[in-house]
Amino acid sequence: MNGDTQRHDTSSQRGAAVTACMTEPRSEHSSLGVASLLLSFFPAVLLLVVSLMALYAISRLPPGADTEAYGFWMLMLALWTVLFGIAALGLGLAGVLQRNRERVFAFVGVACSLLVLAAIHSQVGLVDLASLVAAGLTEDQPKVHIVSPGDD
Repeated sequence: MNGDTQRHDTSSQRGAAVTACMTEPRSEHSSLGVASLLLSFFPAVLLLVVSLMALYAISRLPPGADTEAYGFWMLMLALWTVLFGIAALGLGLAGVLQRNRERVFAFVGVACSLLVLAAIHSQVGLVDLASLVAAGLTEDQPKVHIVSPGDD
């Protein structure tokens, strides 16, 4: 009989512990969520600032100057921003899954990283479109020789 009472006390203690965990308020903010927000926000701002600086620097160059170096470094910066965005998305999703922590920063980090990845994706599409338009505008137009009747 004593074993049944002891077993009953243990199960009621477990039930009380589970209930306490469920009603316990959430602790501090998720550090994974904060890291996700920072990891997605700062490279995006850096990419925007450096893009504007490169456009300004290219506009100040004389015609015919070499601009391939600017394009290479912008490509590298965009690649690093995409990698940081993917890492931030992973950290944000891990922060969202933490049930015992505040998840506000994790949700904001996921949203910000998705926006950054969408912006990079649309920027690549816009650059492709601009290069097609620029190639069409700078392509040499065929020369048409008009011959009037009587000119041989």
